Amino acid sequence: MLLSFFSGTLLITILVTIGIILMPNENRLLPHFDWEEMILALPVFRFVFMLIFALILISVDVYILRRFRVNYMFIFDLDPHYKVTHVQLFRVSMMLLTIWMLSFMAQVIVCKLNFLFEHPHAFATMGLFIIFGLICFFPFHVFYKKSRKELVRVLFHIFVSPFGVVKFKHFFLADIITSLGVTLKDFISIFFLFSSGQWLDLAENAKAFDKDYNPQPGENIPEPYLKSKNL
Repeated sequence: MLLSFFSGTLLITILVTIGIILMPNENRLLPHFDWEEMILALPVFRFVFMLIFALILISVDVYILRRFRVNYMFIFDLDPHYKVTHVQLFRVSMMLLTIWMLSFMAQVIVCKLNFLFEHPHAFATMGLFIIFGLICFFPFHVFYKKSRKELVRVLFHIFVSPFGVVKFKHFFLADIITSLGVTLKDFISIFFLFSSGQWLDLAENAKAFDKDYNPQPGENIPEPYLKSKNL
């Protein structure tokens, strides 16, 4: 039932988002949607989406391994008394994907209706990152706490692997992480997005990434543009 609810909500959110993007602009000479303000928020959405996509692939892998009776619990040294099925993993994936899509839709609305906001903020983007972080590190017995705790333990062993014992599950996950070069770069971009305060005014800071932006005499030029031009 929850899977159907999240699937329906996700479908409706996608259709609404597409409708908002294709909505004619107030000035018909301008494009339907200006993606420049979304560039700064893109690393957050891409980073979270890749984690959700990885969770979906894990649910598919668990289904295939269980179907062909592969003892993956023994291979990855997991607790045989605590099993998470592919249906449970896919349900959590759809829930996270729905939250991701709602946040993306909210950010699209802010950028689309920028004439209502003097300084378009990335509150929806920050909200998505905070919600995802809370779900991953929630200390209570919800959202499969034992599985989340085991994942944190494996990540810790990966970071201290030069000084500890490396098992196959540590090597396997570390190999996947090192293959996500763009995703790791996105995490660094997220840190600078929120620490530098660029998320507080997407319209001004997006000019630093606009190749066609030409400052006019007397215009208040945003600081990121000056830094990008070494001025």
